[in-house]
Amino acid sequence: VTYLSILVDCRHKLQPLINSNRGEVRDLIFLDIALEAQLRVVVEGAGGLPKSNVALHVALLFLVLRSVAITQHDDPEMQVCVREFAKLASPHHVFDTQWFLRAKAVVDRITRAIQSQIDLYQASFQASANAMGRRLRVAQFAMVQF
Repeated sequence: VTYLSILVDCRHKLQPLINSNRGEVRDLIFLDIALEAQLRVVVEGAGGLPKSNVALHVALLFLVLRSVAITQHDDPEMQVCVREFAKLASPHHVFDTQWFLRAKAVVDRITRAIQSQIDLYQASFQASANAMGRRLRVAQFAMVQF
C-alpha cells in the first residue's frame, strides 16, 4: 500500500506541471501514463490479498479512486466521491453495518460518476466512429454495438 501511495502522490504532483502548458508537457504526460500503468500492475497483482483484511482492501481501493480522480480532475462529482471515501478509509472506523451502508452509497455514486464520463466519451467519439465505419463498409449492426 505504501508503494501505491507513492505512485498516486507522484501522479498528483505531476498534474500542475502537466496543466502548465510548458514545452516538456509531452514527457510529463508519458511519465504520468507510466505511473498509472505501474499502479495498475501492482493493483492487479494484489488479487491474492487475504479477503479477511477489510482495512487493507479499503486502503487499496482508496488509492485507486484517488488515481481515477487525478485522471478525471475536471469532474467535480469524482472529487466529492474521493472526499466521501476518504472519510470511510479512516483507520479509526469500525466496519459495522452503518459503515457498509455508507460505503455502498459512495460506491454507487462512483459508479454514476464513471458512467457519466463514459457517456461523454461515447458521445464525442460516436460520430467519428460511424463515419469511419461507413468508409470501411462495416456492417451497421456492428457500428451500433460499438
